[in-house]
Amino acid sequence: MAASLLLAVAATAQSRLNPKEAMTLCFPDSVITVHPVLLEPKQREDIGKASNEKAPRKLLHTYKVHKDQDLVAIGYIDSHIVRTKKQILLVIIDTKGKNAGKVRRVEVLAFAEPRQYRPAGRFYAQFAGLQLTRNLREGREIKRVAGATMTTRATTAAVRRVLATHQILTKRPE
Repeated sequence: MAASLLLAVAATAQSRLNPKEAMTLCFPDSVITVHPVLLEPKQREDIGKASNEKAPRKLLHTYKVHKDQDLVAIGYIDSHIVRTKKQILLVIIDTKGKNAGKVRRVEVLAFAEPRQYRPAGRFYAQFAGLQLTRNLREGREIKRVAGATMTTRATTAAVRRVLATHQILTKRPE
C-alpha cells in the first residue's frame, strides 16, 4: 500500500490508527502478532551506543509479520517528543532477502505538533532501503526539510534507534 494511502486512511478515520491496524494495512495478506519486549539495561546501553542516540524505553512492542509461515518484517514503535509534543512512528524493518535489516517504511501514527511542522510523505519515504550507518543522518542520506528541522532530526534519531534495537534484538548468540 502506498504511503499516501495509509496517511489518507489515518486522516479520515475518527481516531488515529493503532500500530496493529497500520501494520495490517501495510501487509494485508499476512499474520501480524504483537510481542512486548522488556529490554535489559545492557541492551538499552548497547542500543544507545550503536545508534548514537538516546536509549529506548525499557518496554517496547514489536509487530511481527508472517507470510506463509515466514517472518518477513518487524514493526517497531518509537514514541518521542519533537519540540514539546509527541510524535509516534511505526518503523518497519525487513527480515528477509537482500533488504534484511533495512528500513522498509516509516509511518507516522501520531503527530501532536502543529501541522506545518510535519514533513510531507516523501520525507518519510526516503528512509526505505536504508540501514544503520554513520551516514544515516540529516544532511547526509536524509534530506533536510525547511520549516521542519526539529521533526526531521527527531525522526532520523528514531529510525537510528529502531535500527540499532533491531540489530541488538536479532543478534545471534555467539
